[in-house]
Amino acid sequence: TEVPLTPLSFLSPTIKPDADNGGRVECMKYWEIDFVRTNFLSQHLLLSHTSKHLQQFWSTFVSKDRVAILTTVFPLMDPFSPKAFELAAIVRNSLKQHTQALTTTHPGTTFNMFSAGSIMVDMVDVTSTGLPIAFAVCAGVCLTLIAIWFGAALIPLKLLVTVVVPLTWTFGAGLYVYEDGYLEFLHFQGLSRTGDGGMDWTVPIVTLTF
Repeated sequence: TEVPLTPLSFLSPTIKPDADNGGRVECMKYWEIDFVRTNFLSQHLLLSHTSKHLQQFWSTFVSKDRVAILTTVFPLMDPFSPKAFELAAIVRNSLKQHTQALTTTHPGTTFNMFSAGSIMVDMVDVTSTGLPIAFAVCAGVCLTLIAIWFGAALIPLKLLVTVVVPLTWTFGAGLYVYEDGYLEFLHFQGLSRTGDGGMDWTVPIVTLTF
């Protein structure tokens, strides 16, 4: 996945302005930041406006003990799209590698990320992992109780055929219509293609609860 990022995509006191480096994303050295923030000439004569705003940035994004810093990134994409989920996985893996690489030279240094897309990815992963077990247990208990209640061992099998199979057909029809767009020739907005978004991940979960 290639996501074009410029200095304007970042909000951080450490990123160089766009005009200084031709659009490349680069970090300033600590002495440069400290000079602009605290030097008397920068504060009162040469760069008073820049020094003031940089100090505001620093106070907002850097912890008081200067052991943590927050950097925000705004890529131009839907935060809940498959592309954003893929980007979240790539960024997490990259930050993990950087954390491991600094364990020897800078012990205790860690890189973490937080975003709406990453939260959704975690929810989907946790739910997808537990769903098969939860479904198997619930289905087993319900079908067993139904068989005991009616005194017929074949009723659970009949339920599987009359309930589960139509549900799978419904999911398939939904993908057939809204993802593949096979009914677009009708020119009806309610049956038009929705793109590559697919089916919402909560639909099967909510359906299984019934």
